[in-house]
Amino acid sequence: MGTVRAESAQAAYFVPMSTGYYKTFGDADPAKNMFWCCTGSGMENFTKLGDSIYFHKDNTLIVNQYVSSKVNWNAYNMQVSLTADVTKSDVATIKTHMLNGVASQNATIALRVPDWRSAAVTVKVNGNVVKDAVASNGYISITRNWVENDEITIQYPMEVKAFGLPDNDTVFGFMYGPTVLAAPLGT
Repeated sequence: MGTVRAESAQAAYFVPMSTGYYKTFGDADPAKNMFWCCTGSGMENFTKLGDSIYFHKDNTLIVNQYVSSKVNWNAYNMQVSLTADVTKSDVATIKTHMLNGVASQNATIALRVPDWRSAAVTVKVNGNVVKDAVASNGYISITRNWVENDEITIQYPMEVKAFGLPDNDTVFGFMYGPTVLAAPLGT
């Protein structure tokens, strides 16, 4: 998100990590000579945003990232819709839609447990806390016969945490959940 200027959609090739440094954005105006060829590489990053949100193996659909999206899982007759915004909320919601009205038999949805959470996650199905969910290898798995409009919510508590940089013990980065925070320091 930090590589695009919100007001004009100009792109930055990279976001500097030095303390007190600032970003520079390209400009499509050829007279300004500020649309560097490497900016194209930075813009390609956005094609990766939809990559690796979901995977599937056998009877398991793996939710790997909490990004608002949809996926059709044709082998299990199901569309999964995910609604999340980790910059504003610590809850993601997943809804099921049966592609031809038939329940999905014995399918598993595995939810990644983020390493950036500040406390244990809470998972609910249709408003009921899942007490028998299997947690393994960083995922909570829920197996059931899914029907139309089943709803899963996962709450992954977040807080601001400071992380010291390994090469300079006087410099810290701050994160809220997975989001690296920044301050407007001018240019």
